Amino acid sequence: MKIDRLKLLSVAFLLLFSLVVSAQQREVTGTITDAGTGEPLVGASVIRKGTLDGVITELDGTWKLRVSDEDVLVFDYIGYKSQEIPVQGRTVINVAMEEDSMALEATVVVGYGTLKKAQLVGAVENISGEDLDQRTNPNVARTLQGQVAGLSIIQSDGKPNHTGSIYVRGGSTSYKTRASMGGAGQGSHSIGQGGSALILIDGVEGSLTAVNPDDIETISVLKDASSAAVYGARGAFGVILVTTKTAKEEKVSVNYQASVALNQRTIMWEDNVVTDGLDWTEACYEFYENVARTPTSAGKSPGAMNQFSIGSDYLDAFRAWRAAGNTDEVGLDSDGNYRYFASTNWLKNVY
Repeated sequence: MKIDRLKLLSVAFLLLFSLVVSAQQREVTGTITDAGTGEPLVGASVIRKGTLDGVITELDGTWKLRVSDEDVLVFDYIGYKSQEIPVQGRTVINVAMEEDSMALEATVVVGYGTLKKAQLVGAVENISGEDLDQRTNPNVARTLQGQVAGLSIIQSDGKPNHTGSIYVRGGSTSYKTRASMGGAGQGSHSIGQGGSALILIDGVEGSLTAVNPDDIETISVLKDASSAAVYGARGAFGVILVTTKTAKEEKVSVNYQASVALNQRTIMWEDNVVTDGLDWTEACYEFYENVARTPTSAGKSPGAMNQFSIGSDYLDAFRAWRAAGNTDEVGLDSDGNYRYFASTNWLKNVY
């Protein structure tokens, strides 16, 4: 008997708990419309915040959902600002949603004007100036490396002011052949014409090195055949459109950035350079006197260097000048002619 009473009490408790829960929840209905036009929004979502429980609106923008008084409903629709509204005992909640200008009105430069992202058709990549600010680099081309799929930027050297070669759809493949079967020389050929992308800065052709990264508003990369339709053959290799910032009304903005870069050769070979003038002259004469282009021709000392007649006695005069302890670069020989006896590290002077 005690067991039966316990079962009856348990069933009664569960029924009472279900009645309390059902009493706390109620069905809430409503309509979601466009705040500007008043038209119903089809497929807008209504979700209980913090859960996956929700519905989407019907063809007439209506919806219904069982909720409790403590719930907060989240209304969301693509291209519109999301809203959160607490239930608080209401049974009807109508919502007028406003367009999100940041998401839907964002424009992309496409060469023949601008389009909204929602209307964009074609292979176009858009990069904002804020994305470029996150990569500190005085050269825009180097900053774009790795930012756009299909955009290849190849740096041929380490010079800080070089843009490099910019290819949107890859470069041409080149190969070499002999010029003719019976002759010497070679010929160069390529599979595909190849070519660098067209760079337009506010509609004017230019170089990416001429643009201050802080002045860039957006960069659009046109990658498909639509660029050739607008720019003709010059746009066949892709087009990069740079749009710079414009002044804002009643607003002053000052930005300051500073960076220091040092470019240095990785291989230093100054220690192996001959800087002593006498050592260089002796090596030069040794080469000339030992050269043997054919077995029957003997080497001989040079008669002139750089169109300056030096004669075979120049080395002897240089040695005598050095042995006498002279340090001047210019001296006179026994005939009263000027002689140049200098030691100059030309590599050090250049670098």
